[in-house]
Amino acid sequence: MNDKRTLLITLLSALLVVLWIWVDAALAVVTGILSFGTLSMVSLRSKPQWIKAVWTWFKDAALDKSGPSSF
Repeated sequence: MNDKRTLLITLLSALLVVLWIWVDAALAVVTGILSFGTLSMVSLRSKPQWIKAVWTWFKDAALDKSGPSSF
């Protein structure tokens, strides 16, 4: 991990702890999940395998007029 990403995660974690204590625990959890998910997606250089698999599934489902085959 580079220094900029480590600093960003540290600051985000501190902000979430403050949000947890002063505002609401549920809001802090939701904000944390969204922000860490966004951070991980933006910082990835290549797409993870599950994104490629989901994208392929959607393309195959769109080509099949009767919908996805798993339903």
